[in-house]
Amino acid sequence: MPFTIPKPPPTMRIPDVVDLDILVQGIKGEGVISGCAVTAQGSPNMTLAVAAGTVRIGGAMASVSAGNVTITTADATPSR
Repeated sequence: MPFTIPKPPPTMRIPDVVDLDILVQGIKGEGVISGCAVTAQGSPNMTLAVAAGTVRIGGAMASVSAGNVTITTADATPSR
């Protein structure tokens, strides 16, 4: 599955080890194969709708069921 790496804006950080790991996994065919779209629900509801799809993890294919994911509020003590 081909993909394009867009040119980052000048204010974007430089690639790091996490970015390179994501690229390696993509080259190996790991990750989302189809579906799994994430859509924000109505504001101020802190849930995301995740569509059904297929992923490949560790070389094994797995189906993902559709559902909602709730985002918890941020901790008020530590800074972001």
